Amino acid sequence: MAVGSDHLWKKFCEAIGRPELADDPRFNTNTKRVQNREELVKMLEELFLEKEVNYWVSLMWQNGIPAAPVYNLTQVFSDPHVRYRKIVVESQGPFGVIKTLKSPINAESIKVGNYTPPPLLGQHTAEILKELGYTEEEIAKLAERGAIILQKH
Repeated sequence: MAVGSDHLWKKFCEAIGRPELADDPRFNTNTKRVQNREELVKMLEELFLEKEVNYWVSLMWQNGIPAAPVYNLTQVFSDPHVRYRKIVVESQGPFGVIKTLKSPINAESIKVGNYTPPPLLGQHTAEILKELGYTEEEIAKLAERGAIILQKH
């Protein structure tokens, strides 16, 4: 949720059924909400545990408050909107198929991104160190001491 103004704060408090929080001296300005964040977060966490995420997101949308769920990876890749936008990319990695997301800039006329699997641990270490001016000998010594990991090709 994005409740970054006093106006949205009042709307938010009304929406969650806690209108008295809008005028509470601990929370009635953004500065005070930041200062008393720990207390406010604890209070709101208890409230949010009472209902499912979709309830809260829908309630926020109905009241003009920016909100979106925070997904785990399974939820991201099965979300109907993500699937509709066709932004899931499957790449063959060294341990099987890896799913990632395309750039959110998604139009037929725009090609954004080079979608490859994530690198293995140490896959680009030597290359980067060479760009930084390290010699082959210095890189080998760092690897011998266990300071870096080099991916064997």
